Amino acid sequence: MLSPDLRAKFFSVTSQILLRPLEPGTLELTSAGLAGTYFTIKRLLPLFEHNDPSIAIALQTRLNALGQGSDSLIPASQRGFVNAGFKSDEKKEDDPEDALSHLDGASTSQRNHLYAMAARAASMKNDPKAREFADKIEDSDLKKNVRNFVDFILVSKALALRDLEKALHLTRTGEISHFQRAWAYSEIAALSKSSAPEDSMNLIREAEKEAERIETSAEGAEAWVAIARRAGEIDPTGKWYRVQDAIKAVNRVLDYTGEENEISVGFQSQNNIIKMQIPAPTISFSALVGDLAKDDIYRTVAMAKNVAVESPRAFSLLASAQAAFDKGNKR
Repeated sequence: MLSPDLRAKFFSVTSQILLRPLEPGTLELTSAGLAGTYFTIKRLLPLFEHNDPSIAIALQTRLNALGQGSDSLIPASQRGFVNAGFKSDEKKEDDPEDALSHLDGASTSQRNHLYAMAARAASMKNDPKAREFADKIEDSDLKKNVRNFVDFILVSKALALRDLEKALHLTRTGEISHFQRAWAYSEIAALSKSSAPEDSMNLIREAEKEAERIETSAEGAEAWVAIARRAGEIDPTGKWYRVQDAIKAVNRVLDYTGEENEISVGFQSQNNIIKMQIPAPTISFSALVGDLAKDDIYRTVAMAKNVAVESPRAFSLLASAQAAFDKGNKR
């Protein structure tokens, strides 16, 4: 039995290796190769889903990018080894039905807790029944928080699987915040840009409407940064104008650093605190600036100087410098 510290270190180091931003061609030059890397992620994914679900979502996204929706990278003779030995190790507490088996004789508060845990477990398995379990909670505040958790987890999983129809339906009907909805619309827009470019811009406009409903806060800044990042991918000619909107949002708050790259979602039921970090690199202002600097370093630096808040201004200037260094530009 591994100690908790050693187990955490294993998953931390492993995720850093598996999530390295290497292109398929570069991966072929590594010892594992493209197929070996794909197999390793596929093999370890159930362990991450059980021990570190937020990283599991990022790994699933990586898997989709490498395999482009197919397991064909793994030779047919090897596919049986992907899940070998994992089924017997699954724990009952991660099964929604196990939580619900304790409902008989439970008090109202206990039933609420059991439904919350069942909803959590179902959402991590991408099971739509998670919403049904959450709706059975009688405590209105707990129900609202669990529904928010469940719906946003399901949205993030739909995005990771590139199930755009499901992601859009959940984004429109889910019990999620204006910020979460703005971010989701911008992500769906980016994923739709090749197949439906006109729909993509409509989704960006939907994201902007949601962002306008956010009270002045770090989330508001994150929403406008994400919109600028994704809109720039869809409509490069208008990206500088949207960056100005992002800067205005950033300048309105003091608690946005510019380096945020995850969205936190969670709830508390009895003594259980459930919290997840959803990878969201598009909310990072420094990453946005880094992308812009690849196109026009001098315009980007001039723009970054308009950021009034010290932290995002510093990070954006550093990102510009890094982009210039990477391109080999010398002033």
